[in-house]
Amino acid sequence: MPARRGGPKHPTRQLTVTLGGTTRSRYVRLGELAQVRALIATYEELWAIVNDLTAVNLTLLHSTPPSGRVPQRRAAR
Repeated sequence: MPARRGGPKHPTRQLTVTLGGTTRSRYVRLGELAQVRALIATYEELWAIVNDLTAVNLTLLHSTPPSGRVPQRRAAR
């Protein structure tokens, strides 16, 4: 029987993140997979909160003039 080549040697997954401009990678054993997936889900939830807060802040910034005063409308002639 001929030897098989290629394919995975060990059943793992790879987690890759970029932090501070540096890409980091770590192999995740199958026994760790559930824990890592839970951590990734928490990470995604936190980013959703950050995005929601950013949207609220942008709305507030666009609705208030820089001086903090509401501009007076001129009377129609």
